[in-house]
Parts: sequence; C-alpha cells; structure tokens
Amino acid sequence: MEFTEFYTYANPIYAPIRQLMRAVSNAFLFGNRVGDTIKEKLHCKLHMTHTAAFFHGIAHKCLEHLDEFADILHSANLEQEYPPTDELGEEIETLDKAFYVFTETIKGIKSALFEFVRSTDTAELKAMSIKAEDILEDVDDDFKSLIVAWNQWKCDGSAMSFDKWVAAYFKSEEVDD
Repeated sequence: MEFTEFYTYANPIYAPIRQLMRAVSNAFLFGNRVGDTIKEKLHCKLHMTHTAAFFHGIAHKCLEHLDEFADILHSANLEQEYPPTDELGEEIETLDKAFYVFTETIKGIKSALFEFVRSTDTAELKAMSIKAEDILEDVDDDFKSLIVAWNQWKCDGSAMSFDKWVAAYFKSEEVDD
C-alpha cells in the first residue's frame, strides 16, 4: 500500500473516525461561536465585563483545543475538516440562560470528544485516543469552572458583586468598562 493510500480516511483503519473527527471539530467551532456570542450579550446588555471576559476566555480555549485536535490528526497525516457551524439560535437575556446554554454546549464538546476517544481506543489508534483524552480533561476543567461560577451566581445574585467575584476568582483579563 502506498503512503498516500494508507494515511487517508479511505483506509479502513481511519474511515470510521472521519465523522467523529467532523463532530469534534464542529463542537469546538460551535463552542467558540456560542461563547463569543454570550460574551457580547453579557458585555453589551448586562454590562458584566469580567464575566464576559470569563466566557470569552473559555470560547477561545475551544479554538486552542481545536488546534490541539488537529495536531492529533496530523500525527497520522490526516486532514482536519471544518464542517459548517450553526449560529446560536437562542436569545441570551439573563446570566442564568448564558450559563445554561454554555454548559450545554461544553457538554456537547465533551460528548463528541468522548465518542472519538472511545472509538480510537484500538491498537492502531491508541495514541490518538490518549491525546484526545488529554484534551477532554482540559475541557472538563473548563466545564467545572463554569459550574463553580454558576453556583456562585446562584449564591450571590447581585450582578455587580458577582462580576467582581469573577474578576478576582478567575483573575480575568483587564477589560475597559
């Protein structure tokens, strides 16, 4: 078998992971889009600049993880594909809604990654599985940060004091008010 025939999704070893790869890529792209959209709503409608920066940071981690995922594919000389990404179809009017929508989105990323890890846990693809699991752990850390912040919001309830808490707890980047 020639190199160009072996390292392709047409190869029976890699064919089963093509749709899973597309699902992971789409989940990360959608995560970035959702997080950035929420950031805009929090910044412009709710005037919670530090909380907006917190969401924005996680949104940008989605793109970093997407690049890390590409590196996994590239290690097998496989191309990463970028499927079309839907827009956020929900209106974000409250911080509770923002937390709900983004945690559900991050759950979608975790689910797509888990399926990729599960399906690549074979002798031929084990290295891909291990590396994808590392990304899954990082995404899980972001999910936990969202849960901690959402819980604090439920305990606090004051937008101004919560926004200050986010700045202190997560040491969010400085933003202009």
